[in-house]
Amino acid sequence: MHIVKMHGCGNDYIVVEYEEGISYSNLSKKLCDRRLGVGADGLIVAKRNPFDIEIYGSDGSDIPMSTNGIICYAKYCLDKGYITKNKIDVITDIGKIKVQIENEDSFMASINMGTPIYNNQSLFISDPLDSFGRILNIGDSNIISYSVFLGTVHTVIFVDDFDCNALRLASEISNYRIFNRKTNVNFVKIIDCNNIEIRTYERGIGWVLSSGSGSCAAAAVANELELVDMRLMAHQEYGSYQIEINRKGEVYITGPSIKVFECDIKEEDLC
Repeated sequence: MHIVKMHGCGNDYIVVEYEEGISYSNLSKKLCDRRLGVGADGLIVAKRNPFDIEIYGSDGSDIPMSTNGIICYAKYCLDKGYITKNKIDVITDIGKIKVQIENEDSFMASINMGTPIYNNQSLFISDPLDSFGRILNIGDSNIISYSVFLGTVHTVIFVDDFDCNALRLASEISNYRIFNRKTNVNFVKIIDCNNIEIRTYERGIGWVLSSGSGSCAAAAVANELELVDMRLMAHQEYGSYQIEINRKGEVYITGPSIKVFECDIKEEDLC
């Protein structure tokens, strides 16, 4: 089996070509193990004609959409010669995602993430209160949160610094009782009207160095609260994304992808 390891701002994925008869959920758990496998946040199973992908978390769970994963896949297709233009339509579990390649050499690509959705039904939230913001009661903590759907479910929490109690409750927030399908959690520090800093806890993965869709969610919520402008930089633990919100409310993200290495590996050699 040939694998390619890639990352976008430190959010790393292993890409494999689709073959029949393989349990990719199990393969993801083996390959993504950072001690006994190759190590990654997730697995991308690449198909062609059309350009269709399946994404799995390091725990083997299905991930309907990953911005970094899609940008990595676009670079993968470009490197392999599968595409010759600067555009690619990627089919995911949530539908077609249009990717615009901005720079082929120092690879950068842009994605229109669509408009943020805040209603309970789209967020798979069981709560009689259908509001933009809500308080999560966890132990002795009352955490002000904002949940948004942008390709997947994110819950945004604003903090003054990253050494606070809220971050220590990331797992409890992700699994909070009202979230029927769990939630990704984005802790956001406002630097100024054009810059935010983010730490992300992803469902099915845990802490990650970056999140593209999480950055879009954080920017959308911060803009809705008039904390930031419509163009800003979202700084991660490793790297940054450019976010732009147009007058229709559509959120665009531009970010990088880097190939780490590629090699052949036998599944039976994995624990």
